[in-house]
Amino acid sequence: VGTDCSVGKMYTTLSLALGMQSQGMKATFRASGQSGILVAGEGVAVDCVVSDFISGSVEALCPANDDDHWDLIEGQGSLYHPAFAGVSLGLLHGSQPDALVICHALNRDHMRALPGR
Repeated sequence: VGTDCSVGKMYTTLSLALGMQSQGMKATFRASGQSGILVAGEGVAVDCVVSDFISGSVEALCPANDDDHWDLIEGQGSLYHPAFAGVSLGLLHGSQPDALVICHALNRDHMRALPGR
């Protein structure tokens, strides 16, 4: 989850998945955007899904697994940005996460395309 767009959500998710795998943990990167799909070779581009179906598409993205398996779902948009929060909330509702990682660009003084916010 990010506080804005382009704050490293995909890179962070990929790094976490690779780090967990290197420690012998069962972890899978689940792509939810076009760039992530290019990297992973599969996924769902949730920004192309009709909003009523985002949660269901994310549920389908994460099949049932063993209790010791982690699905690391690439975040999209921002919970705080009014133009992108709907996609982010759909991801949250569909994935029902056990944990969240917040990505934030410390050097930003406003949200993308929203000076003063």
